[in-house]
Amino acid sequence: MRNRAGAFTLSELLVVIAITAVTAGVLSPVFLQARASAKKTVCASNIRQIFLGTMNYAQDYDDHVMPVGYQPVENPDSRTDRTWVQLVLPYVKSFHVFKCPSDDTPSANAEATFDQDLVVGDSYSQYYSASMHVNYGYNSQYFAPIPIGSGGPMQTTRSLSEPARPSSTLIYAESVYARDAAGQPLGGGSWLVVPPCRYARDARTHRTIDTFSNRPGNGGEVFTPSRGWTSNDAASGYLFGGTWPWHQGHLNVAFADGHIKAMTTTQLGDGCDVRPDWSGLINDSQAYLWDIN
Repeated sequence: MRNRAGAFTLSELLVVIAITAVTAGVLSPVFLQARASAKKTVCASNIRQIFLGTMNYAQDYDDHVMPVGYQPVENPDSRTDRTWVQLVLPYVKSFHVFKCPSDDTPSANAEATFDQDLVVGDSYSQYYSASMHVNYGYNSQYFAPIPIGSGGPMQTTRSLSEPARPSSTLIYAESVYARDAAGQPLGGGSWLVVPPCRYARDARTHRTIDTFSNRPGNGGEVFTPSRGWTSNDAASGYLFGGTWPWHQGHLNVAFADGHIKAMTTTQLGDGCDVRPDWSGLINDSQAYLWDIN
C-alpha cells in the first residue's frame, strides 16, 4: 500500500492558496511604495548631480550658469546649436541622469535621436532633440533670461552667487513636456519650466515691476515658452508651468544653494497670486521661490 502521509489534502491546499493570496494582497502595496520611494531617491540624486554639474560649469565660466541655448559667434549654423542640457552634459557625463525613473512615457526613452544638429565626431550633439524632453526643467526666466531686442534674441546669464536667498531660490524642478486630454503626462519632460508670476508691486513707488528685468511696467520683451501657468487648461503641459509631480503628488526641486527638496506643485506657487498670463502679482517675495533678487 502506497504511503500518503506526506500528501496535502484539497482543503489544506486551498487554505495555503488563500493565505498566499491574502499575504500578497497585504504586501503588494508595501512593495509598490518601496519601489516608488526608491525611484524618488534616484531622481533626487539625478537632480543633485545636475546641480553639481552646473557648479562645475560655472567655475569654468566666471561663476555664470548656462544659457538656454548656445551658438558660436563665428559661423553659427543649425549644426552648432546647443541646449543648456548639452552644455552641462560634459560635466555630468551621463545623459541617463536627466531622466526620472518614474517617467515611463515613450519619448522619454528617445535618448540618441539623429537629427540635423548631429555633428560628426561630437558625441554630445546626438542628444539635441532628446535634451528638450529631459525631466528637469531650468528656471531660465530668472537664471538665463533672453531679452528680445531689435537685433534679435540676446543671451544673458546670471551668476550662481547672485541669488539673494539661495536656499529658497529654485533653479531646477521636475517637469513634463505635455499632457493628454485626460491630464496625464505625455512626451517625457521639459527642458524649461516657467514661473507662476512675473510682476510685483513696488512698496515704495507703488509701481508695477517686471521681475524678469527689474524695471517698471513691462521691462521689455523676453523669450518665454508660455505666458505663465495655464491654470484654466487642465490638459496643458504648462498647467503648473511645465513642472510635474512624478512621485505620488510630489516633485524634486533643486535650490541655488544645492539642497534638494520634495514639494507639491501648489507649493511652487507660494507667494504668488497664480493667474493665467501672469496677470496675478507676487504678493510675498520671501515665500516666492523663483525670483533670484
